[in-house]
Amino acid sequence: MMRQRCIAICAAASLLLVLATARAETYPIGSLPLKPGKAAFRLTVSMEAVSGDGYHPVYLDFQPRGKTFARDHRVTVRVEPRHSFVTSMDMSYRCDTVLPEGANQHRETIYVPHYYPWNSVVVEIDEDGRMVETGRSRFDITVERARDMLQKTSVGIVIPHDVDVQDATWKVCPDMRTLMTVLGDGPIIEDVDVTRLPHQAAYDYLIKVQPTWVQFRPVNEVQLHRSWLGYSQLDVMIVAVPVLARIEKTQPEMLLAIRDWINAGGNLWAYGKPDATSELLTQCRLKKTPPSKVIRPKKIPGMLKLNEKNDTSDLTYEQYNGVQKRSLSYSGRKLKDKMKTRNGIFEEMRDANHPFAQTSPIDSVATKITSTAYGLGTVTRINVADPFPGSFQFWRSVVNLHDHGQVQWLNRNGIKPDEGNQNYWAWLIESVGKPPVASFILLNTLFVIVIGPIAYFFFRYRGRLYLLFFFAPAFALLVTLSLFAYAIFADGTATRLRVRQLTWFDSEHEIATTQSRQTYYAVLGSGDGITLPKDVAIFPVRHSGAVQRYRYHQGNRPPFAAMRSTPETLNLRGSFLPARNQVQYATIHPSSVQGQLSIDTQSNPPTVTNSFPIEIHRFVGCDRDGQFWSSSTIASGSTVALQKATSADIGTVIDERVVPAPAEIPMLRANRNAAMIGNVSLLEKKLFGWEKNLPTGHFIADAALIRDELGVDDATIQDSVHLIMGEWP
Repeated sequence: MMRQRCIAICAAASLLLVLATARAETYPIGSLPLKPGKAAFRLTVSMEAVSGDGYHPVYLDFQPRGKTFARDHRVTVRVEPRHSFVTSMDMSYRCDTVLPEGANQHRETIYVPHYYPWNSVVVEIDEDGRMVETGRSRFDITVERARDMLQKTSVGIVIPHDVDVQDATWKVCPDMRTLMTVLGDGPIIEDVDVTRLPHQAAYDYLIKVQPTWVQFRPVNEVQLHRSWLGYSQLDVMIVAVPVLARIEKTQPEMLLAIRDWINAGGNLWAYGKPDATSELLTQCRLKKTPPSKVIRPKKIPGMLKLNEKNDTSDLTYEQYNGVQKRSLSYSGRKLKDKMKTRNGIFEEMRDANHPFAQTSPIDSVATKITSTAYGLGTVTRINVADPFPGSFQFWRSVVNLHDHGQVQWLNRNGIKPDEGNQNYWAWLIESVGKPPVASFILLNTLFVIVIGPIAYFFFRYRGRLYLLFFFAPAFALLVTLSLFAYAIFADGTATRLRVRQLTWFDSEHEIATTQSRQTYYAVLGSGDGITLPKDVAIFPVRHSGAVQRYRYHQGNRPPFAAMRSTPETLNLRGSFLPARNQVQYATIHPSSVQGQLSIDTQSNPPTVTNSFPIEIHRFVGCDRDGQFWSSSTIASGSTVALQKATSADIGTVIDERVVPAPAEIPMLRANRNAAMIGNVSLLEKKLFGWEKNLPTGHFIADAALIRDELGVDDATIQDSVHLIMGEWP
């Protein structure tokens, strides 16, 4: 009886897992080993939909050959994402796991960096250090939804686990047709007869490849991620308030991952009746929407580009050109002649009083939306039970609450790993690559004197002038080897490191996020590599593109760059840290600094208490009245009184370690501002603006580095800085 009960429980758990996987819209890409033979288990690899910049969730599902695993199996899985062409960032991701004895299944969720578009994945299984027979193969990614469709915005929609019971408005799947147009600059839906898609039709629309630069990913309530990296590809997450409240009560660890994702720059949109609430929304001091943020009806035609054709053609993938609209491809050039005008469709909607084209008074729209900043991200509350599909005016007003680029991954983070970033040149280690000119001139001078008159007269005096023909090349070889040895010993043996850490501290919510630019120069090789905490996202910053379109991938040759995942850390080796070559990375770490920086505005003068575990070297702030305050060293755990200062004191914090002078950058630049042109994050843009004028109600502090995030022990640190930025209370 007990055995039957266990079997029933396991079967129910398996069914729940299958349903969860299906509703999270995962796609199986392959199974190993190819020939089961004597293998005691089988691995199925599946991926979530809507890949893109960030970390992509990959699921490793193990099934025993019999009913259960007969013993513990220590397994290593290597996942190697591949582009059709060779890239200079080809990498492998290694994960170690144990298949427990007696279990009837085992799932491992890994988050693999998506540094370049994946066209295939090579998977390899090792057990006890040996590759399983036929346990390595390459699987093509043929499902469009699993490809990187080059979307500028990715939106996750949290689907309730009890969605099949339609007993509440918030259980109906959101109708995304308006947001497809607003967020992705997409076409206007031409079906004016359908005002609101029912649940199943809305879900079916959700899981299609949208004909624009926004894509949607269903996120199942019972399959949430334990790490914010699982959401790192998303720009917006839409959730009903009752579902959010339920997650807070039943899955607090998963809620923490969502909080970290928002803190790192994500945007949460929660909708529901005004009386519905959650702990997160209660803690956030949501602010009313200023009427200036609401779109005026007269601006809607310009926003919708009504003078253009309504390009409803699908996105298509081509080997050389990547993803593009079908109307722009060679075979689809005549499609535009058959397209309707956007203005004509909009007029039809307006005549039919379609929800898309409806407009409301400014105050009416403003009262339905409240929002606030949360770390580097935002939380928006929509006080409507079912705001879908909504009007162009309404959703454009919601988007308008965010800073320019906040809902686009590239603009928010300033990173596109597979493309070049000219800001790479601004953060090189200055001393690397500079020849010792004075030493070389002195050595060459001595060489000329020795090989010339000294050697000549020496051998002539002894009557052996013919030895000069042997001495000159031998001495030249010795000097050359000496130069090489000098270069080796001058660089030392330790890895050099240049770091610029920017920490945004949200005192209202007591959270922080650190964005760091880190340049490494390994003298003698990668050694132990770069080791970072597991919840730190790391992205290569390159001076040029990574895809080598003249070289196709051939065979299953393992790449030289290797990542190894452990329960606590992520280790990068091989070409991630090559010998005698500078490499640069950008990292993002939410909640990376424990403690806080408290400013007591009631005392006269104001005081600052440093609860961070690091020392603050210099503090400059501008209070709400425009008065500047500053302080020198503030030790960890101490409180100091601030002194009155001027706006010029900002130069003592934001110096050339933070914004390099043009002379230090190995490129021709017109001026200091021109050196900053390129992809930079929103936090970096804010910092560069503060260089000239610290805004009222903000502070900035020069602090000690966060050592846990440097990645290399005992590195020689040069020209590094850590700035803490935030709002004055």
